[in-house]
Amino acid sequence: MFHGGILQPIVVNGQQPIVVFRQRKIFVMNSNEKRDFAERMNKVADMLGIPPKGSNRQELLGRVFGVSQESARKWLSGESIPQVAKCIEIAKRAGVSFDWLMTGRGVAAYEQTPEAQVYQAMQKMDEVTKYQVVKITNTLAEP
Repeated sequence: MFHGGILQPIVVNGQQPIVVFRQRKIFVMNSNEKRDFAERMNKVADMLGIPPKGSNRQELLGRVFGVSQESARKWLSGESIPQVAKCIEIAKRAGVSFDWLMTGRGVAAYEQTPEAQVYQAMQKMDEVTKYQVVKITNTLAEP
């Protein structure tokens, strides 16, 4: 809890501390989750056209996101993860969902989501067909 400017961890049943700040819980990733994040971060680097490992990947990724080569190295190797604000920036710039970047759940790229596919299909339809699709969708959505 936050007491007079001091951030204190809460230990529950001998588990890793959960840090609570202003009623927001911040969970620490375990080593497997960090490794999985590193895999997704490497995919993000690929999506951004950053050359593979051995071709200055760490340095270039650091430049793209305004961090040191060492920070980028840690992200790509699973030693650490960026702060939430930086993760939001990464997700936006790479065009991936924040949920996918942080957890691996869902679809990485928005363009691959069902919503995006429906939107893209509807852009190619004439007005009468769009109206019919919306009418059908509304009927399906009724309780």
